[in-house]
Amino acid sequence: MVKNHFGFNNADNFVSYLTRFKLDQPVGFQLKGETEPIIKNRKSSTFSNTTIPWMSIGYETRLTPLQMLTFYNAIANRGVWVQPFVVKEVRDANRTIEKFEANRDDEPICSERTIQLAHAMMKGVVENGTAQNINTGFCKVAGKTGTSRKLKDGVYSSNYYTAFIGFFPADNPKYSCAVIIDE
Repeated sequence: MVKNHFGFNNADNFVSYLTRFKLDQPVGFQLKGETEPIIKNRKSSTFSNTTIPWMSIGYETRLTPLQMLTFYNAIANRGVWVQPFVVKEVRDANRTIEKFEANRDDEPICSERTIQLAHAMMKGVVENGTAQNINTGFCKVAGKTGTSRKLKDGVYSSNYYTAFIGFFPADNPKYSCAVIIDE
């Protein structure tokens, strides 16, 4: 699909598309130490003709689980990107010292039709796909599984990361989660 839409030699359009999702910048989380995401472009020293198709399935990029969760939250929020935060306010007894609010973009990251398709796909992953084992109970979940080989000394090893990122209730999301398993 990525080859048909962007071609292998048109990296600029593909990278521009990813920047609409804010995947090229840190989310600005309240804790120190968030790393800069890496989204390759044609100027990257390791860019090749296979970079775009590999990037389309998650390789040759570097995103933290929180950065990915923020992207999935935008899907849950009908396209509205909202900065994650854990501290609403700092208090001294009954006195509020400082309040915090999440930054948000009012411009959706994609069309309503794309959001609807993403929701349906993510529900399908849980109902009929690779996350069927969590399709239990009264609360419907939507999400996406992922598996990636670990990079060690510049070479992909036979060891893996496995992930599930999703939100629930699927039809009216209130919560989200990321589960990452290292080997």
